[in-house]
Amino acid sequence: MASKGFATRKRTADEFIAAALDDGAESVVSSHPIDHGETTARDPSELHTTYPWENPELSPRVQKQYNLRLDEVTLEKLRWVGKNVTVSTHQWVVDVLKDAIETKIREVVDRQ
Repeated sequence: MASKGFATRKRTADEFIAAALDDGAESVVSSHPIDHGETTARDPSELHTTYPWENPELSPRVQKQYNLRLDEVTLEKLRWVGKNVTVSTHQWVVDVLKDAIETKIREVVDRQ
């Protein structure tokens, strides 16, 4: 017996998208406040580029996890550095990574 709510035949991608749009997905996407790096302007005096991290719903106080895969040699180097710095290995990596991210953002924005 087929479960309620499931289609009995497979839908094409076009059919799936059309059904999602009929369910209101288009209004959700079009009303999203962040343009993810797109330039938005009604007139040239309002020219401003928004970036994903400018989303007002994001908070620097909320911590998220991001896993890294390191080769064994690099991991051992990191462990050695961690034993020889005055802050925790975690804090050292966060500090270095934040600086590298800000530097790379400036480089990419300057190229645009």
